[in-house]
Amino acid sequence: MMRWLAQEQFNEVHVEAGAGLSGALVAAGCVDELLLYLAPVLLGDAAGMVRLPMLEHLDAAQRYEFIDAARLGADMRLRARVPGTWRQLMQRVALPALA
Repeated sequence: MMRWLAQEQFNEVHVEAGAGLSGALVAAGCVDELLLYLAPVLLGDAAGMVRLPMLEHLDAAQRYEFIDAARLGADMRLRARVPGTWRQLMQRVALPALA
C-alpha cells in the first residue's frame, strides 16, 4: 500500500490505529512524525500505543523530538518528529529549516 501511495504522489498519510498496526508501521520505518493526544484520565489496564519487540538496549529506541504542543480544552496535542527529517526535506526544496 505504501508503494501505491508513493506512486500516486501522496506525501502525507495519517494513521489512527491500534497498537499492532502502529507498531508495524514504526518498525518498518514508515513513521516520521507522531501526533499524540493526551487526556488527564487514567484508564487502568489500557492497551499500549505501539506494539514493538522489547529493546535489549535503550540506545536502540526510536527517538523523536517535540516540535509542537497545544492545549485543546482539558487535553493536550503533542507533535514529534524523527530528528533531522524536517531539515532534510527543507534542504531538498532549498528552504531554510526552522530551528
